[in-house]
Amino acid sequence: MSSNLTDLGYNGKVVVITGCATGIGKATAQKLIGLGAQVYALDIKEPQFKVKQYIPIDMGSKTSIEQAVGALPDTVDFVFNCAGIAGTSYAGKTFTPKQVMNINFVGVKHFVELIKEKLNPHSAIAIVASVAAFAWEAKKEILLPLISCKTYEEAQNWLDSHLSDEKVMAQKPEENGVYFLSKEALVAWVKYVAMAYSEQHIRINTISPGATNTAMTEDFNIIFKKSDI
Repeated sequence: MSSNLTDLGYNGKVVVITGCATGIGKATAQKLIGLGAQVYALDIKEPQFKVKQYIPIDMGSKTSIEQAVGALPDTVDFVFNCAGIAGTSYAGKTFTPKQVMNINFVGVKHFVELIKEKLNPHSAIAIVASVAAFAWEAKKEILLPLISCKTYEEAQNWLDSHLSDEKVMAQKPEENGVYFLSKEALVAWVKYVAMAYSEQHIRINTISPGATNTAMTEDFNIIFKKSDI
């Protein structure tokens, strides 16, 4: 790691960022580029700023995730997963609860499990969760079968069987229960795997920001039927 504190050790490092066309991901990418990182930008939309390489990815598609990871360099130093959607309404489109879970959790889990094989020793993974995950611990017994799924397909079966259960998530659309569930699952899963990853000299953490003024703010306003989130 660089001893130069001005670049925080990112100068010349290979950094992969998902969701970097807008919002927190965009700000993260631009900051790291400024620190000298080689940023590989993964998003469904191409960023409107210069990166080392843009690779399209749809976090709701297993095939797209696998193709994107396959297009990355053989070795990676840092990963920032900033991709995600606000819930069943996002960017003028409507999503099913299952699609939200796949984009916000199952796809992220699959992506990390694949890219982990390319990570250098002493690398790190950061995943943007949310303060919406605050109740994860109270639901850990519900979440455990999901976060411990061995395959993408096994996770799909869990979603098909549980998303209509009031105990799993709030069912009223304006409560945005599936967004809360997706972020709870992220936090619980990272805690579930963190020790095993550390044995491979890989740090993995979630970050749980509160309300942040990005393009996604309007989507939250639509879902919650408010105008001041």
